[in-house]
Amino acid sequence: MCGVFGCQAADPLTRTCIGGPPLPEGFVESFLRLGEILTSGQFWQRAAGSSRTLDYLQRIMHLKDRSEVALARRNFLRKLAVRNPPGQSGNFVLQDLFLQEVFQNIAGCYLPYIKDVPANPQVRALLQWCGVATEVDQFSLVKALRFARETEIRDLGFVSEIYRRLDGSGFNPGEEKLFLVPGKGFLSKIDCVWRPFKVDLLRKCCQLEILQDHYSRFGPGVRTALTKWIREGPETSAKALCEALIMAIECARVDTRRSRHLPGKPSISPQEAAAQLFPAAKAAIEDRLFDEMQELVKLCVGTCMGIDLIPPEPPQRVEDKRPETVVYNHFVQQRMIVVPGVGEGDAQCRILAMGEAYWEVAPELEGSPAQDTALKTHYGVGGNEEATFRFFTEILSVRPLLTVEQWLHICEAHAHAIHFLPSGERGPSTIEEGLKIAQVTGTETVPMDLDSAVAAVYQRLHRMGGPMEGPEHGAPIPDRNQGPRVWRHVGFLGRGHHGIPLFSANGAQPPAEDMTEPELGLLLELCQHFGIHHRQIAFAYDPSGSCVCRERMFLDLKYLPRARLLESQAGYHAVVSFWASKLAKMLQNLGQVPSAGAAAFRNRLLQMVLPGIFQADDGFQ
Repeated sequence: MCGVFGCQAADPLTRTCIGGPPLPEGFVESFLRLGEILTSGQFWQRAAGSSRTLDYLQRIMHLKDRSEVALARRNFLRKLAVRNPPGQSGNFVLQDLFLQEVFQNIAGCYLPYIKDVPANPQVRALLQWCGVATEVDQFSLVKALRFARETEIRDLGFVSEIYRRLDGSGFNPGEEKLFLVPGKGFLSKIDCVWRPFKVDLLRKCCQLEILQDHYSRFGPGVRTALTKWIREGPETSAKALCEALIMAIECARVDTRRSRHLPGKPSISPQEAAAQLFPAAKAAIEDRLFDEMQELVKLCVGTCMGIDLIPPEPPQRVEDKRPETVVYNHFVQQRMIVVPGVGEGDAQCRILAMGEAYWEVAPELEGSPAQDTALKTHYGVGGNEEATFRFFTEILSVRPLLTVEQWLHICEAHAHAIHFLPSGERGPSTIEEGLKIAQVTGTETVPMDLDSAVAAVYQRLHRMGGPMEGPEHGAPIPDRNQGPRVWRHVGFLGRGHHGIPLFSANGAQPPAEDMTEPELGLLLELCQHFGIHHRQIAFAYDPSGSCVCRERMFLDLKYLPRARLLESQAGYHAVVSFWASKLAKMLQNLGQVPSAGAAAFRNRLLQMVLPGIFQADDGFQ
């Protein structure tokens, strides 16, 4: 009929169509008038005094009717525009409102109210049908939280009272940002934790927001509620432990003349980080320093002793459901096993890779330098010895026993490797990477032509085109059940199609990542210093955690969030060094440099490139 007579439905959601008739005159005024009536306490007081009026309103509003027509009518009413409640600014519709008599003692003046409504069950049922919050329940409390988030209310007392009342309602926040952190706004539960690490260095390096600092003053009821939705402590998150340990290592690695700090946290000098690094790593991996502390050993090994070591925790994201996988993927990508320095003149700590570390030595090596870096010497003490052994040997695949033959082979390979010393003065090291190897009697250091190796890599680089799709051929197969990896081009990072290509292994869906213009500019500038054309590189994602640059000039996609984390914690120079080391490793793999000379090859490249990079510092920043 509307089409026949040229009419238009009276719908508050109506939009003028391009080329169509304008909204009939009076629509907006009619809707505002209807919204004004339905938010008038005087109207509802009069309606409550007449059973006929209430019956009429229930009938015309289709109260509790679930038919399509009734739901359309309800949606019409809920979207009616209303005049701004006293003290509020912005645009409101009927379903935004709260009943003042019910919510004012909870929210004070923060919420938009409808007031002077009689305590009549039929009236409140009609208002509730129109979307007005008329009683304190889970739905209305979450609605109040969302209103606080959207209108930037930052009153901790207000939101803490809502959290307390939500306790016991069966509320599950999911991934929604509903937890207020001063200075950060509303965050999701995965970004928050109740209390910090109890190890000082890990506390300073942790990225999670600590709610205890803000909400403990509101009483145990608020703490009880919050800890049902967020973690009690970060020790129960394998991801949080690994990321804090990575940042602690990076802080100890940076220029000793600079102190680093994360916004809102105390600064960390490299000397301080190095001095506390081994105790922090030991605590993260094995020590039960505090009664409620749950570390990586307990997270990954769990019930190996027939005892349930982990208390129930709120449901977390997928990456924390299998802690052993999370830990392995972190440790396999970089050196994270920390042991104290050995003897006079050594660094304060040494950082070992999974393939370098070993649990204990054969009886013939007891008392030798090999025993000094055995993990059992430093980690195999206390009540968790068996679980710690299983963590290193089963989760991280560390060698259980180092034999004499293996030790001699390691020493001989080290003796034949290139030993790089950077030019210029070098201060005392705070940490070093790799084992401290004793010289094997009778062996001679055979120098390697490092310049020729670098020249050969660049000759091959200059003949290379851009990364291509297809299978790997010579690289080891990460999973024998799946066969060789097949790389597929799935998109770009930064500047759309003019950015850096993104590849994925075996059709896996990569996480949502992109590069900002400064991030892209820094990486492209570093490529120029290394002599790499920007079309020769790409980012790649492999969910198995295996190295992506065995055959192609790939940078791992997970480097992006790690670089951002590092820059926020350790500063600009640290992130420049981070990307430079990844490019050097990529060129090392391109040249198929033997493992014995890999570290020296990367060091030579960095010696050639880093001085020019830091001289151009102002251009980067």
